[in-house]
This record gives sequence, structure tokens and C-alpha cells, in this order.
Amino acid sequence: MATVDRVRSWRRSSTPTHANELTPLLDAYRSMRPKARLDNIIAAYDLAAEAHREQNRSSGEKYINHPMAVARIVSDIGLDEASVVAALIHDVVEDTHVSLAEVEERFGADVAMLVDGVTKIDRISFDS
Repeated sequence: MATVDRVRSWRRSSTPTHANELTPLLDAYRSMRPKARLDNIIAAYDLAAEAHREQNRSSGEKYINHPMAVARIVSDIGLDEASVVAALIHDVVEDTHVSLAEVEERFGADVAMLVDGVTKIDRISFDS
């Protein structure tokens, strides 16, 4: 019998460092889409967590908490994968070294368009 020289990532015994932070979001997303793949959401979290690693909010909490909260809301209301990914990385382009072109290369044009739209929303002035 042939031996297997590789193990699928989800079968590895070690738990990823992001598992505790990311599990509630993934569970919420999976509750609406049980058969959905999670690769892009995990990759978006990894990018955001690394890009915001040295950043804290004025309250002192880790900056990654904000995009995680936004992604959780987006997940809870049933939006699609592109929306969850964009929610996770929506501040990366404005606040870190990551460019919109890199976002498009890694996650596609739909995600890049959403991220670009969110970064422009603060330029709108409201009278109400």
C-alpha cells in the first residue's frame, strides 16, 4: 500500500494561530452557507491580521477587532463571500502598505471594487 506524504491542512494536528479569533466568523458564515469554501475568508483574515499587526485603535484594542466585527455583521446578514472578504480587508488599502492592485490580484475584481467603494464612502457628505 502506498504511503501518503502530505496531509491536508484541515487534518493537521496543530491548530492555526488564528483559529480562536476566526472560528465565530467562520461559524456564522457557514450557518448561512453550509457547503461554502472558506479559503478566501481565511486568506483575507491572514492578510488583514498581518497588515494591521502593529496597529491599535485609540482605545488600545487591536485594530483587527474592527474588521472582524464588520465581517461578522456582514456574515450574520447573509452576504456573500466577496462581501465578507471585503469587510475583513476594507481598511488594509487605506491604512497599510497593501495596494488595491494587490487586493485585486489576490481576491479578484469584485472584492477590489467593494474595498475601493468602502474607502471612498467617507468622501460623501450628508445633510441629514
